[in-house]
Formats: sequence, C-alpha cells, structure tokens
Amino acid sequence: MNRKGIWILAVILMVAAGCAPKADNPKDVAAIKEMSTAWGQAATKGDVTALAGQFADDAVRLFPNAPMIAGKEAIAKTIQATIDRYRQEETDVAEDVHVVGDLGYAVGTYVYRATAKVPGEALIEDKGKYVDIYRRQSDGSWKIIVDIPNSDLPAVQTLMPSTPDELALLQLERDWMATWQKQDPVTLDGILADGFVENYQGQTTTKKQMIADMKAGIRKVESAEVSDMRAVVFGDQAIVNGISTAKGTERGKIVDSRMRYTDVFEKRDGRWRARCSYIADIK
Repeated sequence: MNRKGIWILAVILMVAAGCAPKADNPKDVAAIKEMSTAWGQAATKGDVTALAGQFADDAVRLFPNAPMIAGKEAIAKTIQATIDRYRQEETDVAEDVHVVGDLGYAVGTYVYRATAKVPGEALIEDKGKYVDIYRRQSDGSWKIIVDIPNSDLPAVQTLMPSTPDELALLQLERDWMATWQKQDPVTLDGILADGFVENYQGQTTTKKQMIADMKAGIRKVESAEVSDMRAVVFGDQAIVNGISTAKGTERGKIVDSRMRYTDVFEKRDGRWRARCSYIADIK
C-alpha cells in the first residue's frame, strides 16, 4: 500500500471511530439505575402511571410460566389488576448496567412482598433477578422494551391466584366458612359434593352428618375466617390449602380453634364442589 493509501485508510478509521457510539456513558448508566430504584418505589406506592410510564409503546414483559404480555396498554392493565388486588412492597437494584448508543440493558435483583386486599388469600413473598432492555427515546429519556423477571423460588411458593378457577375456589372457601356463621345448610349443601367426607383428628364426618349438625344447631359460630389460602388447579381437580380460625360453642362447650386444612375439589358441569377435607389443629 502506498503512502496515499495509508493516509486514506487512516482517515476512514478515524471517521469510523468518531461515529462509533460511546459505551457506558455515566449519565445514561445512572439514568437506568435510577429507573430501577424508582420502579420499586412506585410499586410500593401503588402508582400505576409511574410503573406503566417506564415502558415503551411496543414493550413486552416475559414472565415465567405465563404468556407474553405485549404492548404498553396491555402491560398497564396487568399492573392495574395486581394493584387492585394487592398491597405491594418492592425493592429493585440494578447491579450491572451497560449502554451502547441508543440501547442499554440492566441485570438486577428484586425483593417483593404482596398482601391481598381480599381477606383470606395467602401472603406472597418473592425474591429474584431480572433483565431489562432499554431504548433511548427521541427526547433523550430511556424506556423499557423488554422486561424479564425471574424468581429464585420454586413456582409453588410464588403462586399468585390469577385464573377464574383459582379465584372461584378461594371465594368458595370464604362462602363455606360463612355458612357456619350464618347457619345456612342450603348453601353448604351446594358447596359439598354428595360423597363429601371431612377427616379431622382421625374422625370422619359425611356431608349428611354435617348438614344435620348444622340444622340441629350443635355448633354456634360467633366469628369465622379463612387465611393463607392457596389454590392449585389440575384440570377438573383442585386443591386448596389454608388456615381456618373460628370462635363459638359446640354442644355447649367453648370453641376457639385455629386449624390448617387441605380441601380437594372436583369440577362437574362447570361447577366446583368439595370432595373431601383434611384438617389438623395448629398448636
């Protein structure tokens, strides 16, 4: 290569270097880290506008074990649905952020806690990690275009009721407990399958016996509630775990109970009914 050619190549390389995007601009890195911190703060406040505002119009969220949520509008609806049902506490930390040109990514961790606004549902506690991909907007701000959270815990421990069947089962448990307080054998009959059996402390009670006891007024319930409930659905079969607490009298004796239960349900003709119940006192 002659001297002229060397100078031409040098000029090309210098121009290319000057045009290449600068990586990890401190101001850009700081802006993305601040967005991560602000996310947890907004989730704790229940600020849907602030949360949805972090996403670009064409953003997607990729949760484990769930379909992709595509578009800012759809993402905002799922955020609103969660805030309607849960009081949340969340902390997010972007631990590794890199930016090249108009694209950036953050790898971070989160700690999450959600308390149901509807009585009876289980407390949700989770921790994990995430990858977010950002794109610079025309006004210089950054927006999330891909959000990928991933729990550190087994799926069953982070189970959040979301399907119509899961929600229906939890409501059925509340209705079941309420029948004892209201002394309502008609509703109880509709909740229990014909072959229902309760197993408690080595003793069994059939549906017929349970309804007869209610009609006879053997149990007088002053207060009753269910809590810490989780529902798992397997097609037309389901299991609900929870805690029941009740105060009242049984055959004239004072009852102040707190019990852990597992109820098995079956769905027939579009309707869930309890097949059996396993109960144990919590000491």
